[in-house]
Amino acid sequence: MQCMHCKIGGCKWPGPEAAYNRYVVCQGDTESWQETASHIARGAVRIRDKTNMLRGDRRADGIASVKHVLIAYALHDCNVGCCQGMADLAVPFLELYPTDDDMAFTVCRAFMARVWENFLPGMLGIQRQL
Repeated sequence: MQCMHCKIGGCKWPGPEAAYNRYVVCQGDTESWQETASHIARGAVRIRDKTNMLRGDRRADGIASVKHVLIAYALHDCNVGCCQGMADLAVPFLELYPTDDDMAFTVCRAFMARVWENFLPGMLGIQRQL
C-alpha cells in the first residue's frame, strides 16, 4: 500500500489523515493539519539541489525524506509545527543518514530541542537573543 503523503509503497510515516486527530488536539485553532501538510510539501519542493540527495533522479526520494522528517517533527512538537526554513535545516541530517530517515529525524529533533524557541510564534527566542 502506498503512503498517501509521499506516494512511497510501504512507507511507515503517517499521512495527513492518520495525523489529523492528534495534531488538532495539540495545535488547536492556530493552524489546521491540512495547512501544515501544505507548508511542509511546499517547503520540501523549494529546496535547492545543492546536495547529492536532491540532484537528478534522487530528487524525488530526497524530497520525500524531507517531508517525512518534517511531518514527524510537526507531530512531535505541534507548538512549533513546521516553519519556513525548517526544510533547509532537515537536509544536513538526511545527508548524514541517507538511508535512515528515523535517525535523521532523531538528530534533527535533538538539534531543534536546543533552538526551538526561535521557531515559536512571535519568535520569542530570537527576541531574547537580540
